[in-house]
Amino acid sequence: MSAGTILPWQGKERTVTLGTVLGKYRILREFGGGGMACVYEAEDQSIGRKVALKVLIVPPAVPESDKSLLIERFQQEARAAGTLSHSNVVTLYEVGETDGVHYIAMELLAGTTVRELLRARGKIPVDEALNILLQVARALDYAHRQGVIHRDVKPDNIVVTEEGVVKLTDFGIARAANDLLRTQKGILVGSPAYMSPEQILGEPVDYRTDIYSLGVTAYEMLTGRKPFDAPAVTAMMHRIVYDEPDAAPELPRSAEAALRHALAKKPEERPSSAVAFVEELSAAYYGTAVVSPEARIVASSHPLHRDKEKARMSPYSSFSSSPSRRPYWIAGELAVVLLVAGILMWYSLSPSKEQFGVRIVDVGETATSTPAVATNYVLNDFELNPGSWQAENKGLRLERVRGGASQAAYWLKVSGVQLAAGEHAAISCLPETRDWSRFGGIISLDVLVPGTAPPDLRLTLEVEDSTGGLQVMPGEGVLLTPGRWAAMTWNAGAVARDVARLRVKLLCGQTPYRGYFGIDHVRAQGAATSPAALRYKVRIGPFTDQVSLERETARLKSLGKSPFVVREGDKRYLQVGAFTTIESARRELEALVAEGYTEIRQ
Repeated sequence: MSAGTILPWQGKERTVTLGTVLGKYRILREFGGGGMACVYEAEDQSIGRKVALKVLIVPPAVPESDKSLLIERFQQEARAAGTLSHSNVVTLYEVGETDGVHYIAMELLAGTTVRELLRARGKIPVDEALNILLQVARALDYAHRQGVIHRDVKPDNIVVTEEGVVKLTDFGIARAANDLLRTQKGILVGSPAYMSPEQILGEPVDYRTDIYSLGVTAYEMLTGRKPFDAPAVTAMMHRIVYDEPDAAPELPRSAEAALRHALAKKPEERPSSAVAFVEELSAAYYGTAVVSPEARIVASSHPLHRDKEKARMSPYSSFSSSPSRRPYWIAGELAVVLLVAGILMWYSLSPSKEQFGVRIVDVGETATSTPAVATNYVLNDFELNPGSWQAENKGLRLERVRGGASQAAYWLKVSGVQLAAGEHAAISCLPETRDWSRFGGIISLDVLVPGTAPPDLRLTLEVEDSTGGLQVMPGEGVLLTPGRWAAMTWNAGAVARDVARLRVKLLCGQTPYRGYFGIDHVRAQGAATSPAALRYKVRIGPFTDQVSLERETARLKSLGKSPFVVREGDKRYLQVGAFTTIESARRELEALVAEGYTEIRQ
């Protein structure tokens, strides 16, 4: 265990370390945590029972004047959850406070989360998935009858014990953070992939928000992916509110219909209860609403692992194809942990006060020898979250830097590179979405090495599929020009259907190199019909300052667009689309006008 966790509260600092006693609980070891909670294994000294102890950490975002309100709501919600007594609900023993440190003592479980099952298997067999879902649904319906809403149902909060019993953790505790932090302008708390439309919009919620979240969880368990996939969190939230879920053609039509029923935008259009939803889903597969009791749940059919959650990327991360088997002691992820890479800025889903014009630019039949592509999918904005970009060489450091090739967002700087002749440095990304073929078979990115770099550095791409197979960019990669961003593309073709890992490798030539390299605009693309055919460009602007440019870039991404900066003379614009016909460009323009932009007629 580390030297200790410092817990700020009302100007005092209390350090919790091995052996610290909070009330009757003695700290044995730290499990981890983040955001608003730290979780420990502790011993109830009065009876010798091991418990999971969750200690509240008041985040810096909470004003001093609101801290008492947060504590009060935290205690109220925890006590409400503590009244629940059900075989599928984790047991809360006590809500307490010692020297200003607030905590919850709860049942300590040995088992595996559904999240870990998904990581290990990709998706869960139908019989097993329905068995898990039915136990969760029974827990939810019981809680709803007691007037308790979970508000954060997701695979991370569903535990399968070693005996095959399913436990739902963290009942009701999310409200303490959500109610308080939503009062602060521009702030949203939660796990957006599983949030209902009414949660995202800040509207009142009832038990039906849990049915929606259970529907998202069921979709992911059966398909291995989320129903509203998007390259950025804000774009995902926009899709949840306005779009239909992605099709699931591998499922029976009646099963897909049952999932869509639970994912209805309006609460009143969802199933009447959580169990009713699972029974509808079961009937779609077996013609009966009863889940087979023989559908045994396997908590750990093969070795599982859990990514260590850290605020920043470590300098070195190793990858193991066969992690060792170990028991996973579940304390449950406290729902008030800020799981959106911290706190999400709400303004990105709303029109900005400053209005910009949108227009269609006809560039004519300009010929070019450059292969044309139409950008469809940006992999990420280099938010260094656990499980995203990782360094494969010891000593490499990853840093998210503002600007980059687009001068509108961020790029990823990889420093600490020390290469002898013929060596390479590599970073990898584990994309949440494996099937890129629906976005396009061309993988593209921009690369930078400093002006002091030798002229024989090259960059290459590798794609590893789910079976461990490796596809390498043909040839020797792209020769880089020191001091300038270079664009590189690879027609990956069929490989794009199964991208389990994307690897970017910097190859050293004959001259040793010490320094850094950067990447930007990692994206999947589809080939256009003809460079000259895309003559009608839809552009927004002009922009006179960087702040407005970045704000509108974020907003457009939240709308599912992939904007990039173009210059017309000394003015900067964001281009959001290129089309072969004026009619197609017109439809795009009208959609942007509906979002609050002003049309500029030429």
